[in-house]
Amino acid sequence: MRFYAANLADAALEPAVVSRGVHRPAKLVGIQRKRRLVRRWTMISVFAVAAIIFLFFLRYLTTERAPSGDSGGVRFPVTGTLS
Repeated sequence: MRFYAANLADAALEPAVVSRGVHRPAKLVGIQRKRRLVRRWTMISVFAVAAIIFLFFLRYLTTERAPSGDSGGVRFPVTGTLS
């Protein structure tokens, strides 16, 4: 029956197949829609927070800072000769 092709005349006499969709009460559909909406907003919020944290981290990495006074670095070149 897997590869059986019926005649067009036989197919015309058969009734149309009715969808077997599950009919759920409107209240249940509303609850599921609300859960789906909450899940989406949660996912969007987590993504937004992660993006903001990443941007702050990226800014921290790319900001140049002046060396502090006690860093041991030489501020001015030493002129003169060594004796």
